[in-house]
Amino acid sequence: MNDHAGRGDSYDLDRGERKEFGSGREAVEPGEAAGGKAGFFPFSEVMMIITTVKLKGREDKRLEIAQTIRGIADQVRQCKGCVGVNCYQDMEDKNVFYNVQEWRSSEELDGLLKSKLFAALLGLETILTEPPQIDHLYRKGE
Repeated sequence: MNDHAGRGDSYDLDRGERKEFGSGREAVEPGEAAGGKAGFFPFSEVMMIITTVKLKGREDKRLEIAQTIRGIADQVRQCKGCVGVNCYQDMEDKNVFYNVQEWRSSEELDGLLKSKLFAALLGLETILTEPPQIDHLYRKGE
């Protein structure tokens, strides 16, 4: 299971408040069927696809990173299939940011992954201290 499914402290850049990272919702990894059965992942049983992008930036570029990911998030919210986008800053390491997106379908998410918006997010790499970490979680319908 992905580390992002756990808990941790973060700072919600959109709302200006401290937040416990992780929703406590059940997440399913690709290749694992709903109900814990192995095999082909049944997208028909998925309610949401949650994509997290972890960015660790240089200390002197924190403000630039925060402004950029918030600006991109505002545009991503307008994309077809986007249920929501939130931006967080890690409470323990202020140089770490998370962009968390929720999508209705893999096709709609694929549209973003091939877009100029996503390229702009990854374009921050020149001011990061490590490559962006991208993870996809799949949440079962309730």
